[in-house]
Amino acid sequence: MAGTAGQRGAALAPTTATQAKIGALREKFAGFQSQWEVETKHRINRDGTKLDVVKDSMVKLEQTLNSEVKRRVEANKALQAMFESQIFPFKIAWRRYLLIGLTNFSSTLTLLATGCLL
Repeated sequence: MAGTAGQRGAALAPTTATQAKIGALREKFAGFQSQWEVETKHRINRDGTKLDVVKDSMVKLEQTLNSEVKRRVEANKALQAMFESQIFPFKIAWRRYLLIGLTNFSSTLTLLATGCLL
C-alpha cells in the first residue's frame, strides 16, 4: 500500500502542477481580456471624439452653406428688381410704338378700303 500512496502523491503532484499552469493561464487570459476591454473602450471613446468633431464640422458647413444660399437669393432678388426697373420704361415705349404703328396701319387700311369701295 505504501507504493499505492506514493503513486497517489505522484499522481496528485502533476495534477497540482497542471492546475497551477491552468490557473496561471487563466490569470494571463483574464489580464489579456481586461486589457482588451480597456483598449476597446479607449478606441470607442477616441472614435466617438472624432465623430463629434466631424459632426461639429458638418454643422458649421451646413450653416455656412445656408447663409451663402440666403445671400445669393437676396442678390438674385436685387438683380431682378434692378433689371425690371430698367426694362419698364423700355416696355412702355415699345407698347406706345406698337400702338402708334397699329393705329397708322388701321387708318391706312381704312383709306384703302374706302378707296376701293369708291
